[in-house]
Amino acid sequence: MHWKRSSIHLKLYAAFTALSLLAALFVIVAALFQLRTAERAALLETRHVAESIARTGIQDPLANKEVLQRHLRDIDRFGTRDLFVLGPDRRIVADVNHPEDVGKVYAADLNGEIGLTMRDRQPRSFIEVDPLQKAAMKQFVVPFNAGDGAAADAMAGVLVLEYTQIHDELMSDALLLIYIMAALGALFVFSSAYLGYRTVAGIARPLIDLKRGVVRLAAGDFKAKVSIPQSDEIGELAAAFNTMSEDIRANHARLVEYQAELERRVEARTGELRQTNIRLSEEVEEHKRAQEQLTYLAQYDSLTRLANRHMLHDRLSQALAAARISGETVGCIFIDLDHFKAINDSYGHSVGDELLMQAAARLRQCVRGSDIIGRLGGDEFAVVLPNLARAEDAGRVAQKVVDAMSGCFVLRGRESYVTASMGIALFPQDGDEAELLLKNADLAMYRAKHDGRNTFKFYAPAMNDQAARRLSIETDLRGALERREFLLHYQPKVELASGHIVGFEALLRWRHPERGLVSPAEFIPILEDNGLIVPVGEWTLQAVCTQVRAWKAAGITPLPIAINLSARQFQQADFDRRVSDILEENGVEHRLAAFEITESMLMHDPAEAARVIGKLKQIGVKLSVDDFGTGYSSLAYLRRFPLDELKIDQSFIREATADPSNTAIILAIINLAHNLKLRVVAEGVETEAQAKFLRARGCDEMQGYYFSKPLPAEECGPLMAENRRLNLSPDDHSGGVRVLIVDDSKTDLELVQRALRPDGYLIHAATDPQAALQTLMRQGVDVVITDHDMPGMSGVAFMAAVRNLHPRALRIVMSGHGSADMISDAVNAAGVHKYMSKSWEAARMRAEVREALRKYADPAVAAQGETH
Repeated sequence: MHWKRSSIHLKLYAAFTALSLLAALFVIVAALFQLRTAERAALLETRHVAESIARTGIQDPLANKEVLQRHLRDIDRFGTRDLFVLGPDRRIVADVNHPEDVGKVYAADLNGEIGLTMRDRQPRSFIEVDPLQKAAMKQFVVPFNAGDGAAADAMAGVLVLEYTQIHDELMSDALLLIYIMAALGALFVFSSAYLGYRTVAGIARPLIDLKRGVVRLAAGDFKAKVSIPQSDEIGELAAAFNTMSEDIRANHARLVEYQAELERRVEARTGELRQTNIRLSEEVEEHKRAQEQLTYLAQYDSLTRLANRHMLHDRLSQALAAARISGETVGCIFIDLDHFKAINDSYGHSVGDELLMQAAARLRQCVRGSDIIGRLGGDEFAVVLPNLARAEDAGRVAQKVVDAMSGCFVLRGRESYVTASMGIALFPQDGDEAELLLKNADLAMYRAKHDGRNTFKFYAPAMNDQAARRLSIETDLRGALERREFLLHYQPKVELASGHIVGFEALLRWRHPERGLVSPAEFIPILEDNGLIVPVGEWTLQAVCTQVRAWKAAGITPLPIAINLSARQFQQADFDRRVSDILEENGVEHRLAAFEITESMLMHDPAEAARVIGKLKQIGVKLSVDDFGTGYSSLAYLRRFPLDELKIDQSFIREATADPSNTAIILAIINLAHNLKLRVVAEGVETEAQAKFLRARGCDEMQGYYFSKPLPAEECGPLMAENRRLNLSPDDHSGGVRVLIVDDSKTDLELVQRALRPDGYLIHAATDPQAALQTLMRQGVDVVITDHDMPGMSGVAFMAAVRNLHPRALRIVMSGHGSADMISDAVNAAGVHKYMSKSWEAARMRAEVREALRKYADPAVAAQGETH
């Protein structure tokens, strides 16, 4: 039936189809118009009836509800339907069918149509939904008048009349007419379609058959014929076409036979020579390709086009042999891409191969033409540096590789960042054989990975001992979980404002039967590398749940416990479900579980991290960012993560007074967290000064040895049972205005103290800026006076730190040789309030301090200073 696909057929059939569709469309429009007419008739009739009923003629009808009820019952005898009256408060005043509902509030108009009618006095229809009967009735609401008289048009409420029966009767009449129209329309459409099909078939079939024959003939099918049993013009045309086709076929057959004869003669003369030449050429080319392929595969890596392991080893051996004669240094750099497995696992091996090729291209740009680059396998590369003038030159090359690899890699349209860790071994001091040099460079590379990755390390003999110890620890770790050698210690977290314990952090410990307690910094990275961190992490959560149940059984109200989450656990597809199952199996509330994650885990794949964090938040656990400030975070992403708290790394807390920039970082992190509606926890708080400083700056919680070291579970119970608190001594304000004087000259320090002592200030003195910062951290002061020139830290730098620690303290700088530039620098860099000369006499110095207090200090402090 290929003839149906012709344009002739389609055009004719489209015409009949269009006619049929127009007829069908007319029937549909007529039916819709009929339905609309019936609907409007029902509404119009109902409105007339309802409005006539609403004008009762009863004076104040709502006041005489029994008369109104009888009035409606009399009206209902003319046609039984749902009829009731609502007052302005939507309560039923009268109801024909349900008099027991009188006094109830009517609320079956789901869209509030009755309220609209009460406001604008406009009649409208609505659907009444009865939740008990599960039925819907068509209702019409009109204003209900107040009765005869001057206020006859005043609305006393609304009247609701059901018009379901009227609507159904009119619709049934309309449907009968619609059915008749639909039957006639269907008959017309069917007839048009049938006649169209027959007409198209009769006209198009012969023409299409003829066209098909012409197409076959033009395509070289000389046997093409047309069979049309008609005696009209089309039949004659078909007969002429068949005659022409037969003549062409006969002529073509003769031409083909003649051409074949000529080709046979030529082929007979040249065939043997041609076949011989082809065979020889193919054999030569195949031998050449095989030789080249064997040579290439024996020396180069097929993916990166770099030297393979065998060729690199050979070139390294040659370089060492030459260096033994010349006495020159040879460097060997072992390179491993960091987190390459994550790229393979996330995006596939094809993307990983593309990364390796790009990394190889960057390596080529970092070395000399005489250097040799090779791929050892996987994501491992090596660079041989012959003829080094100095050993330090190998470090320069390694640094160039670090910088080159730190740039963005574009992999299939995705931006990815992959760093490199490198180890360097040198001939002759680190080995005189190729295998030994590569082995020692590999050990140095593992040291670079251990020290944080994205760096390089030179080989040292101690690395062999470290590698042996690591291997021994890794072997012992594989059975530690089954032997129950792991245990948990808990470090309290304290709220700085109240001093109460608000939670704990669970810390993993390993008690080796021979080594004793092994440092977590030594065994946890090994657990991460070999994948054992996943079952150990699950054991940690189970152990925490067991401890929570034990505290509950002992009558102790448990507090939230935070667990450090590893990168491998974070990447598990069903981690949230497993956490929820463990908590529910142990009957532990989800709010008592918290997980601490690092910045690097968040920023490795922010989109995936947001998905995992979102799932964990859905099950009700808390999340915090551990060691915040030591990694790298994008604030644009950080604000999108549904976190609960940030933990300031202990390195910032430890150096808060030694390095003023750390103070600024702490304040910035606290402000950032609070702006993001997060709590702030300070780690590693070891002194009262640190705790008081953090409390004064709005830090929410702290943990550290100042309050408690990590404790076994049996020692944590009494802490909670006794409600032990952090008690910080209050700042001493009893002596009046507190003044801190800093000067490296003890003589000048004594002179300033003697000058200010008559005014009754509470004076603290220090000859070292670091000691002065400790005093500020511990108790704070109202006035700080410092010498401009001090060793180790200038007075301006010291005042800049004071400005961060105590921004409300009055800052005064003294110098024996002041200048305009010196004063300007002090004011601009540290916000100094006053600049004084050491050459002033005592009375003037006291007067200047009092004047500065009145002008710049806190009003209460200034008033106190004026009394002296």
